[in-house]
Amino acid sequence: MDLTEYTGEQSDVSFSKFDTESSLGSTILGVPLAAAVDTGISIWNSVTPEKYSYNTHDVLANLNENLATVYDENPETIKALSFIGGMVAPTGLALKGMNLLRSGAKGVNWFSAAGQTQRMANIKAAYEGSGKASSAFRGAMWENRFATAGNALVDATVLEGVLYSTMNAHPFMEDYVKDPLKHASMNILFGFGIMGGAGLIAQRFATKGIAQEVEQASHSVLLEGMKDFQITENLSGHMAIHRANSQNWKDILETRADSLTEHTKKLLEFNIANADAAQFTLFDRMASPSLKKEIENLGKGGSAYKQTLIDRIASDPVRFANVDTITLAKVGDFADLSAARQNPFFGTTTIPGEAIPLSMKAVTTNRVRPVTVAYNPELDTFMLPSDIKAYGGAADLGYTNVDDLLKGTPKDWHVYPNRDIGIESPFTSSPAMDAHYLK
Repeated sequence: MDLTEYTGEQSDVSFSKFDTESSLGSTILGVPLAAAVDTGISIWNSVTPEKYSYNTHDVLANLNENLATVYDENPETIKALSFIGGMVAPTGLALKGMNLLRSGAKGVNWFSAAGQTQRMANIKAAYEGSGKASSAFRGAMWENRFATAGNALVDATVLEGVLYSTMNAHPFMEDYVKDPLKHASMNILFGFGIMGGAGLIAQRFATKGIAQEVEQASHSVLLEGMKDFQITENLSGHMAIHRANSQNWKDILETRADSLTEHTKKLLEFNIANADAAQFTLFDRMASPSLKKEIENLGKGGSAYKQTLIDRIASDPVRFANVDTITLAKVGDFADLSAARQNPFFGTTTIPGEAIPLSMKAVTTNRVRPVTVAYNPELDTFMLPSDIKAYGGAADLGYTNVDDLLKGTPKDWHVYPNRDIGIESPFTSSPAMDAHYLK
């Protein structure tokens, strides 16, 4: 044969090169084919009586002499590949058969696909009903874990049985066949560990998915009644938003209780409590040290007084807009009462919800200047500090208890009546008159 036109060479080297390349190509193509045939022969010899057995070399020789040669030259490689093929093909079919069996199984909840679906539904119901810390949820989780482990043990046993049944005639199974019970037990335990661990990990991810689904549904309801606030808003605005959120969630609980899961209800109740607590926290940030001290002096009544102020601020955000600090307005007796009574500012702020003028224009210069306004909880109105002289009470003088009220008063003060009270009263401020009345 002239190889000049292919190799450009006419020596023995060209023939040797051709033979080498031909052998390499034959080996590359022949090994997989020989391994496939050996796999089939091994399975056949394993499941049939010995008198029906075949020899792989003879079968390959009848098919193609080159395949028989490849088989003889690469026995270990072909045996290894055929063993792998003999494990993969039968066990793959066995797993598919197990899945079909689970799909059609009835009444065996720990084994069937329907039972798996039911267990996932039970986990979801327990999470929705009582959360992951409950005994119901933990019980459903353990039930699913035991079922997963049981299925792994069944699968490992079936796969081992299939492997032994279909590959016992393979050369690599010689030691196995000598003591099948020992080797089968070891392989089943190994397979149980691998499949059981993988199954438990898969179930853990499935459970997390269920928990996320429940959480997402609950938070969707929570967000329906939630309004965000900007960090740059005044504290009174934050308080009003917390109050609105709390009320919205309470309304959802009241109107949709029958359709809400226990998980959603608990989430709403938790956030309601947080929103209510946040209002007190904001009030403490807004209250001046002097106001906090006076509220503490009220004892048990201090909490009720604080709640009253919080309710008014939070329920009317427009009226109490732009408030960051709350302090007490203490007023002396030096005010001009006639001017206070004539001040139009008090009369324009008695209606709740009306805009509060935070600036005043001087009559003579028309110059606009900011003003300080005070809130009177008793009258539920805003006023100028000078208006307190006409409409305030003893508390505006700083009297919050009997000891403060009587401090510096002679013990026999009540023996001698003040006969000039009728003359003094028109020129005495309302807070001072209230304190005198209380004494």
